[in-house]
Amino acid sequence: MKSPTTQNACILILLAFALTACGTSNTASMPEADAGPSVAQTGPAAGGATAAGAGIGATATGTRIAGAGAQAPAEPGRGSSGEWMGGPLGTLVVYFDYDRSAIREEYGEILQAHGAWLAANPEGRLRLEGHADERGTPEYNLALGSRRAQAVAQALDALGAGAGQWTMVSFGEEKPAEDGANEMAWSKNRRVELVYE
Repeated sequence: MKSPTTQNACILILLAFALTACGTSNTASMPEADAGPSVAQTGPAAGGATAAGAGIGATATGTRIAGAGAQAPAEPGRGSSGEWMGGPLGTLVVYFDYDRSAIREEYGEILQAHGAWLAANPEGRLRLEGHADERGTPEYNLALGSRRAQAVAQALDALGAGAGQWTMVSFGEEKPAEDGANEMAWSKNRRVELVYE
């Protein structure tokens, strides 16, 4: 009889292979229509881009959850003994281009790793916090933060996360990661934070 750790590792490896077989490298932008202020949502978002349409296509091989003999961490970002992790599961922020909600290709492997972890840990809960830089009206930035969080939610849903495992909230420009009125600061503020609860 296999130990639970070995069984979990086998399941995660199979999930990683299945997810890689479904990936593509297409990219598409979400519509940039102006919308009103955002409210928190739970479950899969209706319509919009899929993981393939959002630029998800990289593989999760070589991550802590997909490697041979790997053990899934107690929580993404932290290893089973509490140390901070590197690699895809240690990355808890997805950055966006100016005035866009399309997920950049470089975040494909990261979102695949988080989707696989959520699929293997159905008790896991995640809050997706959408943010925007200070340019634009507060209402527009709330809507843009919401579209960014929705794009990440749709990608995670397509990559195996369960419908009740995530919630979304948009803070717009209200919680900047970096103060300043320059591109360096703005690029850090155009983001979705993955907050495990």
